[in-house]
Amino acid sequence: MILVSIFSATLGWFPVYGAESGWANYTGWDRIIDILKHLALPLTSLVLISVTNVFMTMRYSMLNVLGEDYIKMAKAKGVKGKTIKYRHAMRNALLPVATVFMLSLGFMLSGATVIETVFAYPGVGRLMFESVLARDYPLIQATFMIITLSVIVANLLADLIYPFLDPKVGKGNG
Repeated sequence: MILVSIFSATLGWFPVYGAESGWANYTGWDRIIDILKHLALPLTSLVLISVTNVFMTMRYSMLNVLGEDYIKMAKAKGVKGKTIKYRHAMRNALLPVATVFMLSLGFMLSGATVIETVFAYPGVGRLMFESVLARDYPLIQATFMIITLSVIVANLLADLIYPFLDPKVGKGNG
């Protein structure tokens, strides 16, 4: 609501609601620019919500990894600080970050109901909100299934990414 009040109502830089201007018959690049203007505020608020979790997870994971014994050993050997941070610590800190990022991606793909409702932007979240208001139970079930499938796919992608981030994860115990 703050973004709408500042950038739409006060400054008039972005449209207040919708996915595109319905009264204007834009074609070509004008239509693409109109759609991007309508997308700017909902996307900004969705990214701000999601990025904070990823950044905080990365910070705490890095602090945890930087206290490990192998980091202290690398410092004792005289390895440069940048090498320790980027080659040793960051690689080991990425697993929890990948999990949080994929869960956030599942949230974004499923549709942020509040953001889509505030900005009157069409999406799965808005469809779910309107179907709840209309008591359209089959549509409610379909939107929940879409949300569930997107979260499952995001978790599956996180599991498939783990062996690339840490090769020890992909090896079996045997």
